[in-house]
Amino acid sequence: MPDRPEIVCICGSTRFIDEMRAVNRDLTLAGAIVVAPGEADEMITDKQKTALNALHLRKIDLADRLLVVNPGGYIGESTSREIDYTHATGKPISFTEPAPLHRSSPGERPKIPGPTRTPVRCRSSEPPVSHPNGDRGTAMRADVT
Repeated sequence: MPDRPEIVCICGSTRFIDEMRAVNRDLTLAGAIVVAPGEADEMITDKQKTALNALHLRKIDLADRLLVVNPGGYIGESTSREIDYTHATGKPISFTEPAPLHRSSPGERPKIPGPTRTPVRCRSSEPPVSHPNGDRGTAMRADVT
């Protein structure tokens, strides 16, 4: 057993907050330390959103790896920025589902999120699916590897 538990930072669109909570629970029960996006029950100001985005990057700094919770393969603007940031740090990135090729703006070449170096182990009899860019994942809840 390692000297300390793995620290996993989860990210994803706030529209998937229930899925992120489930992944948080599963990783925690598997023995990982999980850092996750902050939650607010009410609308937040642009200033608060900017501060929360910066805070989440510091959470990524603390983590050993990033786990992107992306049901249906969806990756929004903030999540894409967090993937790019994590990729620049050289930390492993994994996804709960294959990450699609996506465009930041019309006419721009497709961007491929940073490579997945740590596959997601899933609670399913189905094997993880492979994506053309090497990402692996599945729709099931993720466990630490």
